[in-house]
Amino acid sequence: MPVVTVVTAAARVAIVTAVAGLLLTGAASPASAHASVVATTPGDGTVLTTGPATVAVSFDQPVTAGTGALRVLAPDGHRVDSGSPFHPAGRGSDLAVTLGDRSERGTYTVAWRVVSSDSHPVSGGFTFSIGIATTVTSPDAAGQPTGSRTVGVLFGIARWTAYTGYAALVGGTTFATWCWPAGSALRSTRRMLTAAWATTVAGTLGCLLAQGPYGAGLGLGTATSWPVLSQTLATRLGTAVLVRLALLVAAVPVLILLLQRRHRPATGTLASLMATALSVTWVAADHGGSGEQVEIAVPVSALHLLATAIWLGGVAFLAMVALREGSSAARVRADEESASKPESGPGLEAGSGLDSSTGAGFGSDLEAGVKRFSRLALACIIVLLASGLYDSWRGVGTWAALIGTAYGRLIIGKTAGFALVLCLGATARRALARRALPSLRDTVVVETGVGLGVLALAAVLVEVQPGRTAYAPPVHATAAFDTGGPHGAGTAQLVVDPARTGFATFDLAIVDPARSPVREAEVSAALQLDAQRLGPLPVTFTDVGTGRYRATASIAVPGAWVLRVTVRSDALNETTVAFPVKVH
Repeated sequence: MPVVTVVTAAARVAIVTAVAGLLLTGAASPASAHASVVATTPGDGTVLTTGPATVAVSFDQPVTAGTGALRVLAPDGHRVDSGSPFHPAGRGSDLAVTLGDRSERGTYTVAWRVVSSDSHPVSGGFTFSIGIATTVTSPDAAGQPTGSRTVGVLFGIARWTAYTGYAALVGGTTFATWCWPAGSALRSTRRMLTAAWATTVAGTLGCLLAQGPYGAGLGLGTATSWPVLSQTLATRLGTAVLVRLALLVAAVPVLILLLQRRHRPATGTLASLMATALSVTWVAADHGGSGEQVEIAVPVSALHLLATAIWLGGVAFLAMVALREGSSAARVRADEESASKPESGPGLEAGSGLDSSTGAGFGSDLEAGVKRFSRLALACIIVLLASGLYDSWRGVGTWAALIGTAYGRLIIGKTAGFALVLCLGATARRALARRALPSLRDTVVVETGVGLGVLALAAVLVEVQPGRTAYAPPVHATAAFDTGGPHGAGTAQLVVDPARTGFATFDLAIVDPARSPVREAEVSAALQLDAQRLGPLPVTFTDVGTGRYRATASIAVPGAWVLRVTVRSDALNETTVAFPVKVH
């Protein structure tokens, strides 16, 4: 089958797969990646008669916490937590801290910042009261670190560096030893693979040092602090990084044997296993290693990363080594042949791979290698389409989350980059079919640059909260009411923004049957989560204009909450309406 026909078929498969993926995205079921709160002790909004000895937060997955990860503020704003947070009874999904002074009456604010099992920091807060409820203090005032932007940027650069090095190492080795065996003996091949190995190690060490400050919200100066580093090593990411470094060290003799073409079948099999194991060290500590369907997500995501490395790393090797070396060798052979033989007619010299109309070409062995890589790249594209479809479905979930979250928009950008690389690959294959080396080289260089951009998006994507859990549009609800008194009928309109755990704003508008705003004698409300037996938690509305009321409340636990609003039109007549509030 002609190469161009194969690429066209791949493009059609990509379009069909993308459409199917979007349809499946709209019908997806919930999943999670970052840690979410499932319960708090005391319960959010609870009014106690006496102060608790400890405060605890329960998550839906194990979390890692450093010193100060769970802080408690008294009503007057001073901290009352005592000692370091701990895991009660050794349960990694629970985090607690002991309270010191708890004699002050009023509302206490609890703020937490932990690292979830997918290595990402998450934070939030809730409140409880002793004796009476008073003014709520924002969790931000609890002294929780918000993180350094510099650390975040450097962490992203380190991830991108590690991805790039891994792709160049795996893809370059595959091209040099399987597609073009003659290239394994070249000095430029050894230089590129050595640089790729060193880049992977450097990026991995950068991730190890940056994870601690990133997760704890600390400055860059704490990156080499042993207490911070030891906490990182105790996490899933720390274990994965140590395994990755060990694999990279063990890969050195295997790579040497491959380039020397010794024990090739056994060595090639071992190298393939090590490349696969390296990909697992990334996905096991990221989104693939947490949430639902982990047993499927980890191998699928690892295969996705491996296919990306073989494809994009192979393209980079083709641009940086193979075409340059192959072109030079072909020119030398052509010069030698033209000096020893009579000049032949115009056109392509048999077996030389030289296009006499352009004066450029490559040897027949490299030409065969490029065609072999073309077939391998097509297989990688098919794997990427299938695995990318699953990863997108698992991470995004809905049409709205695809457009309405940073994660979804990054998925769109990454898909667009993938499509562009695919189109450039088609152009490169047409140049290969014509044996037009200048066009092939230029296209492959651009393809490499776009591929680096795709890897950069992937580096950002793994640190962004998945669209399934990040998407929390405002809740809009409307309910008719009738207090039974004169002029007591109307409609209440509620907006809750954001509809996710943490502090949310409740905007309530009341209108009469003519849709004109009216001021009621009294409006009160309470939240309740029946599934967790939480509530009723009072929500205090303030009159902010004719027929308009506003309240701020903390919601620590996701779920199907109900806001019950009592509307009193006069001293004798009132009614209560219920608004469903789905909190993510």
